[in-house]
Amino acid sequence: MTKKKKKIGDETVVMGRVSNIDIGDRSVCVGATDNKGNTILNQPMAVGYKAYAGTNAIAIGAYAGAGCNLIDNLLNSIENLVSGADDRSLSDDFNLLKIEIKSGKKSNQEISSSLDNFLNKCKNAISASATAVTLIELICKLREIYQSIFSS
Repeated sequence: MTKKKKKIGDETVVMGRVSNIDIGDRSVCVGATDNKGNTILNQPMAVGYKAYAGTNAIAIGAYAGAGCNLIDNLLNSIENLVSGADDRSLSDDFNLLKIEIKSGKKSNQEISSSLDNFLNKCKNAISASATAVTLIELICKLREIYQSIFSS
């Protein structure tokens, strides 16, 4: 008798004890975590492709989110960095972008374009300091997350 080999897809998460599974790409499989066959998840965690969770939440699955609004968190982080850059024009541009994102009136393509334009303004306006690098990384992350959530 030949033992069946597990097939696990790309960007897949398998937790706990599981056996003889075939699981596709970007999937999550959670098996027993204790010796009685129970699955116990009692710590905050984000499990899965592009999953995110707040400090007291558990999110399981591709693009799963719980306990926080990731876009709002990123916007707040970007706002803090932009206000610290002491550039009124950049701050005004960010406030317009934030209103555009929160209004829900623009198409996803228009918002992606606005994010790209703001990113370029940031690159041109701020010197290569640690703050600039962090700001650019946050904007890129916001753009990536926004596109991944709404590109389906």
